[in-house]
Amino acid sequence: MIEIEQRIERTKDHIHQMPSGLAKKSGFYDDLTGQLSEREDLERQLEAVWVPCVDDLPSSDELHARAVAAFDDLTSVLTGGTLEEKRELIGCYVQTIKADPDSSQVQIGLYPALVSRKIAGAGFEPTASGL
Repeated sequence: MIEIEQRIERTKDHIHQMPSGLAKKSGFYDDLTGQLSEREDLERQLEAVWVPCVDDLPSSDELHARAVAAFDDLTSVLTGGTLEEKRELIGCYVQTIKADPDSSQVQIGLYPALVSRKIAGAGFEPTASGL
């Protein structure tokens, strides 16, 4: 779409810089008409594409219920899952990991929206344990 817009603007600039008779004889008006038609076709195609909107999102109650269920899954996988399942699940919650070999420290940052009292109290993030 950007490419078409740029071509249309260049063609308009050419048309404005030359006498109208020369622009017409040179085919610039026909080019501009074709480019405008092409842009309209693309706009119609874009309108036909489904775009999710806020109205299609689940309610906050539904999101909360899903989050609670996910935390329950976290507990069950951590207690009985395979090593690979545990890694994959924990990876969904970890935003950053910083290791400092000089001080023998590892810092793990969780996504803020996923941290709850349940996780913070479990010792995943000691600085948040008093929440």
